[in-house]
Amino acid sequence: MIDNFKETSNLVEIPKYFDDCFKDKFPIEIDVDKDGIIDFNLTYEENNDIGNTPKFDSYTIQLIPASNKNKILSPKKNSSPYTIIFETPFSSENTRQYFVGVKNTLDIFYEFESPYENYNYFLSNNLTYKNILQNDLPDYFVISKDIGGIEYFGWIKFILDTSTCEAEVLFAYLETNPNTHVKVN
Repeated sequence: MIDNFKETSNLVEIPKYFDDCFKDKFPIEIDVDKDGIIDFNLTYEENNDIGNTPKFDSYTIQLIPASNKNKILSPKKNSSPYTIIFETPFSSENTRQYFVGVKNTLDIFYEFESPYENYNYFLSNNLTYKNILQNDLPDYFVISKDIGGIEYFGWIKFILDTSTCEAEVLFAYLETNPNTHVKVN
């Protein structure tokens, strides 16, 4: 009896290069209040590590505010790491922006120099958001935006699945009443 048998047609082939997966998908520009100004970017940062053998590039997928008036919020707690992905139900109450110890990397792709490209991979582990991003619940960022010195709260609903090369912002919402927290059930 074979207990750990997996049908090979269900296995997903890992892309050999980051561009094969996400070249046409990033950056995703997000205008939460529909004023024609980009507030956040779901994008990646490329880092070249030439000090190791073999040399490699890493691509870190992140949400980045387009202005210092825009904040990515985390649940308040006493110690890091501070998470930035929310699942329903959630509220912007009892959140804040942290600057140190924030788990802001959604996933990382390691791309090695030839002839080592067969070892390229997404990290997809507990240092990133593997368990949250690969479950069946919708994923959100909770955000705030300063408009004229007044804080407005909102959220960004998104999909990121590195196993299928899927990245999409489904909806962005900013509450129109100032200093009013948002809730999603």
